[in-house]
Amino acid sequence: MDYETFGEHQKEASGIFDFMRYLPEILLKDGGFEFTTPTLATRKHKPVSEIEVPDPISWADEERDVTAWLGNELQQDAFNKLYEQSEKLALLNNAVLWEDFGHLQESDHLYYMSTKFFSDGEVHSYFNPYNTPYEAFINYMNALSDFIIRIDDAVATFGQAPAPKEVKPAKKKKK
Repeated sequence: MDYETFGEHQKEASGIFDFMRYLPEILLKDGGFEFTTPTLATRKHKPVSEIEVPDPISWADEERDVTAWLGNELQQDAFNKLYEQSEKLALLNNAVLWEDFGHLQESDHLYYMSTKFFSDGEVHSYFNPYNTPYEAFINYMNALSDFIIRIDDAVATFGQAPAPKEVKPAKKKKK
């Protein structure tokens, strides 16, 4: 369950915030429940077997794969252009640029460029501030271009341009 559940999928009028406010108290009063961190849970509960996951999976859409983020050429171009900057960023070790790089990796940017339709299209458009995937792509690429200029300026100031390194491109959608 993601945080969008609270206030977006389940509106305040549904009582979701009151439910969440009282849930910990009621669970702890029962005595059979406890709250813990993932780290403590892994120390307390040992694995019973391995899980093999040969392909990326997600919660999104009917396919439950990454096509919501990398299913078309716009998304793949944006993804590849962003990750082409990784080596230069590593050489610079600039905290502000790394933070911005992190924000540019946020999945919503690529999700807004999705061209999926039919049953999944309503979900994509509901959370999308753009009218079209192309508009999302143009906006993102403008921000990315500005980011690349900042990186290149920092590299020039640093006085050392890195040798280009091959970046693994996003997989093209199988037809």
